[in-house]
Amino acid sequence: MKASSATAAPLSFAEANVDRFVRELTDLVRIPSIGSDARHAADVRRCAQWIASHLAGLGIADVRLLPTAGHPLVFAATPPVPGRPVVMVYGHYDVQPPGPIAAWQTPPFRPARRGAWLFGRGASDDKGQLFAHIKALESWIRSGGPPVGVKLLFEGEEEIGSPSLAAALRAYRSLLGAHVVMVSDSPMPAPGRPAITTALRGSLGFEIEVRGAREDLHSGIFGGAIPDPIEVLCHVIATLGDRSGRITVSRFYDAVREVSSTERRALAATGPSDQQLLSDARAQTGWGERNFTLFEKTTIRPSLTVTGIRGGHTGPGDRTVLAASARARVNVRLVPNQRPDDVARLLARHMARVMPASVRATLRFGRSTRPYQIAREHPMVRAAMRACRKGFGAPAALLPMGGSVAAVPAFQDVLGIPSVLVGFGLPDDGKHGPNERFYLPTFRRAVATSIHFLAEVA
Repeated sequence: MKASSATAAPLSFAEANVDRFVRELTDLVRIPSIGSDARHAADVRRCAQWIASHLAGLGIADVRLLPTAGHPLVFAATPPVPGRPVVMVYGHYDVQPPGPIAAWQTPPFRPARRGAWLFGRGASDDKGQLFAHIKALESWIRSGGPPVGVKLLFEGEEEIGSPSLAAALRAYRSLLGAHVVMVSDSPMPAPGRPAITTALRGSLGFEIEVRGAREDLHSGIFGGAIPDPIEVLCHVIATLGDRSGRITVSRFYDAVREVSSTERRALAATGPSDQQLLSDARAQTGWGERNFTLFEKTTIRPSLTVTGIRGGHTGPGDRTVLAASARARVNVRLVPNQRPDDVARLLARHMARVMPASVRATLRFGRSTRPYQIAREHPMVRAAMRACRKGFGAPAALLPMGGSVAAVPAFQDVLGIPSVLVGFGLPDDGKHGPNERFYLPTFRRAVATSIHFLAEVA
């Protein structure tokens, strides 16, 4: 970790205290802050209070829990530095449900350190990444104070699409002025290989419900004579894409920007190979549009995924019924220039055209997130690149990411603030799955990178 005279003291403090930092992170991961589960509402609030108390203990005078329509935001601010920018750090303290407990080697909320890894739900997504910035700020505070104004904003609803965030940003606009938002909730390609995410795909979810008879019917007596909602639903879903993975909704690709051959060569040079991506997914073969690498398919191209389907009898024993209804949930990932509202209209028009009149159908759209992109030449991206090189001793890859972070376009749309995404997770961290983990040598370098970023922005 390369240190200048300005960063020498905070870097030295961080190195001397890294073991304590990990113990404190372990305490944070122990809190089951599952934001999507009402049974854990008290735990979510306890987690917010834990972070707020921890920040106050660092000597930050302005620490608040900001009420929202859902879980509270944790806000903190250091005094402004005259003539210097303000950096806001965003992260989320809510976590995914653990899933099947039997699949975990150790309980999800009893974090365990095994080798160079900290295991536990939320260790990587996003508590470890969030906490690296807190510890960087502590290192600056203990060394005389950060060189810029710093604001922290941590939410408890990211894992459910940040439904309360945009309204909260509008309500607390006067508190949240900043020049840039630093976001760490994204991956890096491999240990020691930092990455800055320059584009995020947007997201649009919808549910299709198909209804036939008013109740389940005997399949022998009525099968073949009464419409089968499950069969109809399967046919309708099949009209959304062809066998190559290309989406077949009329005019769907009209707004999709064609990426230049220069950009594609850069992606090939810095992004994961097909084999690496298959290994990360623990899959044998790839799929999707022809003439694109797997990484391109998950970043610069849109996608449509059936995320769930339900109907009829799937339990033990034979129950030969013709189901009364069937439902499917679909997620569409959008690339820059595609607007969720426009795509929703195209999908609704498509469904109206392909749905047979013999059934009753309902199409329901859920929350959406628009795509986000920041110029590779943006001054804050350049500052992050210099910070990554100093923190990791290696240049940062500039890569798009296939996922969505709803807060990022919200910061741009509501507050007019660009976001720089410097992620510290690894592809095999097990985010959202069993045995989630965080690589502790990366945690140490993440703290250093955050220390350097504040100095670079100054």
